[in-house]
Amino acid sequence: MTTVDTPTAPTTALTIPAGPLSEMVANLKLDPQKAAQLLSGFVPFYNRAQALIKDAARISVTRADQLREMDEAKAQAKAIADQRIGAEKHKKLIKDDIVKYGRLIDTAFNLVHDECKGAETRLMEMAEFAKRAEAKRIEETLAARTAVLLEIHSDLHPDMVRTVHLPAGLGTAAEDTWGEIQTAAKATRKARDERTAREAEEVKERAEQARLERERIEAENAKLRREREAADAERKKAQEEAAKLRREQEERERAEAEKKKAEQKAARAAARAPDAVKVKAFATALTALAGDFADSLKTDEGKRVGDWVTQRAGDMVGQLQRMAMKLESGEPL
Repeated sequence: MTTVDTPTAPTTALTIPAGPLSEMVANLKLDPQKAAQLLSGFVPFYNRAQALIKDAARISVTRADQLREMDEAKAQAKAIADQRIGAEKHKKLIKDDIVKYGRLIDTAFNLVHDECKGAETRLMEMAEFAKRAEAKRIEETLAARTAVLLEIHSDLHPDMVRTVHLPAGLGTAAEDTWGEIQTAAKATRKARDERTAREAEEVKERAEQARLERERIEAENAKLRREREAADAERKKAQEEAAKLRREQEERERAEAEKKKAEQKAARAAARAPDAVKVKAFATALTALAGDFADSLKTDEGKRVGDWVTQRAGDMVGQLQRMAMKLESGEPL
């Protein structure tokens, strides 16, 4: 079992130096003497740490060859760390004791609380028996009357009925007042049903009017459509007739043009027939002349000239014959 050393009253009053700790004691509204006694264990660590920190201020290392100063700095850091670790151990010891005292206090309070609470609850239930019975009666009355009003206003959503049509104090209202509430609710429902019926009749009448108007418009549109189709048919017939007349006219003009062209061609052929005979005769004479000329040549060089003349004469004769044929047919050269 862990024992806790209770602090003894000091022979002289302890004080907390001005600074963060004194401000915290004041803000938390703690007893200054008790707070000073609780913090007194940290004083030795604080004083020694202050002295060590002040002494360490003289140490300065700026070069890599200051080995003695480095060793001294390491020793001073360890000495200061020892004060911090000692203060931390002291803090843990004090807080552990405080936690244990806190648990003991909570247990003592719960013991008193549980003993009293049970008796208080039983006695208050008896003291408020009539009050609870009345509250239950009001609750049951409110539920029953709410069900009646919900039935009267069954055409509405229950949430709307509860929000709009349930008067305040419905569960505590006297019977005659409750009767008046029902009468008013039934009158409201009747008026709402009559308004709904009128609105439905108006909707029906508007729908009928809309139907008649729709049928009138459809009939008028059908009439216009028939008239438009008849006009389109007449227009199409006139267009087809005009197209037919135009085609017949074009056919007559084409036939006349072809006839005229044939007559002109025949006239040209008749006029050029003597020339065609002369061209043919010239082509024949040219062929004979070229042959005789080639045959009259004896040397190889002369024969080559004869061949050249014969070939050129043949080409010219072919062209003359084609021209003669066009002259005979009346076609343009």
